Amino acid sequence: MKKIITDSAANLNVTALNGIEHQSVDLTLVCGDKVFLDGANFDQAEFDKFIENSSTEIKSSCPSVESYLAAIGDADEVYIFTISSALSGSYNTV
Repeated sequence: MKKIITDSAANLNVTALNGIEHQSVDLTLVCGDKVFLDGANFDQAEFDKFIENSSTEIKSSCPSVESYLAAIGDADEVYIFTISSALSGSYNTV
């Protein structure tokens, strides 16, 4: 089975691309103890409200190796597209 995997920076909330199964793995935004997953259920309004009322530094985190492995599942032909290696560690995780 073929599969296309992207990190959430691609903003592709679809289950297939040209008939090939697609899955997105979430980047993470960390604000102190609060963690926001940048996926299909990301609530932009909640995030905006949180950062508006917080002085906590915001950090991002790339998807874990385990997230990519879970997305790959039992696929035997996988194409992974990530955000640029100049901008994120997501590329290096794969």
